[in-house]
Amino acid sequence: MMEESPSATTVFGDFSQVILAEFGSGVDVVVDPYSLALTELIRVHVARLVDVGVHHDAVFCKITA
Repeated sequence: MMEESPSATTVFGDFSQVILAEFGSGVDVVVDPYSLALTELIRVHVARLVDVGVHHDAVFCKITA
């Protein structure tokens, strides 16, 4: 199991071994014309619900600073 990496960590490996499992409706797009209305801007929020797994974790290594 891979751990969460801090920003000073670099991960090297065979990224073809990464599995992305998308669930839900795919892409969730919310258009908000109200929050920034006084600045004449429209706020758009886009989210994807994805889980990440690794097929063979031995093909990855990480370097921490």
